[in-house]
Amino acid sequence: MTKSKDSAGVVPAPVYYLAAGAVGGALEAFVPSSVLTGGGTRWLAGGLLVVSVALVASAVRELHKAGTAFDARKSTTAIVKSGAFGITRNPTYLALTFLLAAIAIAFNSAWLLASTVLAVLLTHNLVVLPEERYLDAKFGAEYTEYKARVRRWI
Repeated sequence: MTKSKDSAGVVPAPVYYLAAGAVGGALEAFVPSSVLTGGGTRWLAGGLLVVSVALVASAVRELHKAGTAFDARKSTTAIVKSGAFGITRNPTYLALTFLLAAIAIAFNSAWLLASTVLAVLLTHNLVVLPEERYLDAKFGAEYTEYKARVRRWI
């Protein structure tokens, strides 16, 4: 993807999560696996789903209030520090991680769980790190202070 004048110039993280989930789903279809045994898996999957939705809802609300873009391909106009952004610098990516993990657990798929790890690695290296370089260059000390106070993932 071509980097614009004022953006991180990254492929959106959902692309990596969808691709990794598709690979995990395809592997599961051809080589069935299982990851969890015993009760409680539905509760765990449901809990992850609820946390995922809450993170995204908070992130969208706070980005909207700050008047800055949700889409990482667009210009960031403010460092959002409230809501979910007060807990993690990447609430939407964490939400995608929880969502894919919830699907993996719900379908009892080791392949989907492994694909979650793949999605996190791709997102970290191809989205998070370039975004951080962009935000450092654009916001300087304000972003440095935020990074010192709030963890990248959890």
